[in-house]
Amino acid sequence: GNTGACLDTGHLGNAVALFYDWCYDALDDAERALVRQALAEKAAAGLVRAIPAYGAVTWPNGFAVLDAALGTVALALRGEPPPADGWLGQALGWAREFLDNQGSDGGCMEGPGYGTYGADALAQFLVALESAKVPSPLLSHPFFTTLPRYAISQMCPVDTMHTGFGDCWFSRPFPLCLTLLALR
Repeated sequence: GNTGACLDTGHLGNAVALFYDWCYDALDDAERALVRQALAEKAAAGLVRAIPAYGAVTWPNGFAVLDAALGTVALALRGEPPPADGWLGQALGWAREFLDNQGSDGGCMEGPGYGTYGADALAQFLVALESAKVPSPLLSHPFFTTLPRYAISQMCPVDTMHTGFGDCWFSRPFPLCLTLLALR
């Protein structure tokens, strides 16, 4: 019912890309070729078609999850056929589009629950960028520079649900984003 990928493609694409990166040396040439082909044809191709249809404003958390997977797939396939540099460029551009459509105060359009889901997916991609030593200005984006203050404002010491936010199930939102920022 979509244009080539859904959340399952994002999660599975991300997982297989991480597997390929982590287990590369344990795979023989035929296994590498099989995984590369699957990542290119089943993950990246569908993600590239689906991400614009999701839209950074229409379904922000889905947009971010799919984009993060495209970025991780592109990083895993860098330097190998098919060339993944175009996918990486698209993923970086779409990540910026997601961030540009969030609150400049660190708040997410979909609130702290689904906002955490999308933003923390992108944080996985940002961790992968740093591991691959690919420079990116994304952590300097106003969303990230204001996120710690916003997240602190959402903490309720004795509460796991926040009134006023129908989607918040966290008492501490954005754990991966904030961990990444703390490590920097």
